[in-house]
Amino acid sequence: MPKARSAQNARRHGLSRLEIPVSDIDALTRNILAEVPSALDHLAAADLASAARDLAEAELRLGRIARYMTALETRALADLLAGDLDAGLARLAVRRRLLRYRNAARRAQMKALQEWATMRHACTNPSLAPGVLGERHG
Repeated sequence: MPKARSAQNARRHGLSRLEIPVSDIDALTRNILAEVPSALDHLAAADLASAARDLAEAELRLGRIARYMTALETRALADLLAGDLDAGLARLAVRRRLLRYRNAARRAQMKALQEWATMRHACTNPSLAPGVLGERHG
């Protein structure tokens, strides 16, 4: 139920049009994985690919929200400078509500980045791998 409520709130606040195309996620995932040696066993590669995809999605989502908030600020300032206080203040109110989404996106990005770093370190240091790799599938 929380995911349905979250999706409804995102639609209400105009974030549904901020969905990230799968092709963008795939492209960034490939770029992230390009940093890693390709000689990994299947389980390690699957774990690393999953962590890379999570990181790519988090990075893209945070970027989209940040660009959306910047555009709102720009339009609000233009409205205020043009003397349309109601429109400018309404846009700033929407931006304020979006801070919660930006903060959640930042937390998701940090979590994904930490997981990516842990997985990458385990893949490049085989002695650590048994305790780290495979936990996503366990």
